[in-house]
Amino acid sequence: MPVVTAPGNRPTKPRPSLTLRAWRRGAAIAAGAVALLALLPLGPAPAHAEQPGVEYRLSGGTWSAAPPALFDSTWSPVPGSSRTSTLEIRVNRPETTVVAVFVGGLAAGTPELARAATLSSGDTALPFEATAACTQLAPQTVRRSGEVVRVPLTLAVSPDLVAGQRTSLNFELRVSLSDTGPTLLPNGCPIDPEIVRAFPAATPVDPLATTGSSGRDAGWIGLLALGAAGAGLTALGIASARRKRA
Repeated sequence: MPVVTAPGNRPTKPRPSLTLRAWRRGAAIAAGAVALLALLPLGPAPAHAEQPGVEYRLSGGTWSAAPPALFDSTWSPVPGSSRTSTLEIRVNRPETTVVAVFVGGLAAGTPELARAATLSSGDTALPFEATAACTQLAPQTVRRSGEVVRVPLTLAVSPDLVAGQRTSLNFELRVSLSDTGPTLLPNGCPIDPEIVRAFPAATPVDPLATTGSSGRDAGWIGLLALGAAGAGLTALGIASARRKRA
């Protein structure tokens, strides 16, 4: 392409034709759409085939790597009421494992209920009112791979309760798995335990609803990206046709 020289000015290159600019714009749109599609997840992440180091279930239930809630949320602590449950812990680690079970976070909705509520396991009975931050609930035991630890639990309310009933009780078990025994923090809690909740946790709010896109939104983003790619490719085709006619 010849260089155009204006009188009294330095030689300047002419601006690209409208067809060439449209071709470049279409290429940029298509490239951006392809890059956006590459960032979208193509499907669910593959499940891990690795056997978990420990599995949990309530007596008679199904084994799972995620510990279940110990009691259902329909129970209401009223005078003389109680609930029982047995947590089973199966060790799958190849080496022998020291299993220790602690309880922590004992809380009651009112001081009256805290004085009337008790959590028991075997010969151990812990009043909600006077239990420390963490207390060992069952003697530590050594298990080989495939062996099971059973932790019977009874949550009871004294029939003498006259006020503060029909409020809430809560606690959590803290299961320690180690080679030689649990390492305890100053408050009596084991380091890095597995948490087993007494009652089902409230359904969490999806953080993606406010901070990002959910899987459903990803579908819309994918459609928009495909549309943008189509628009870019169409622009490329039109630009190419114009160049051929020129």
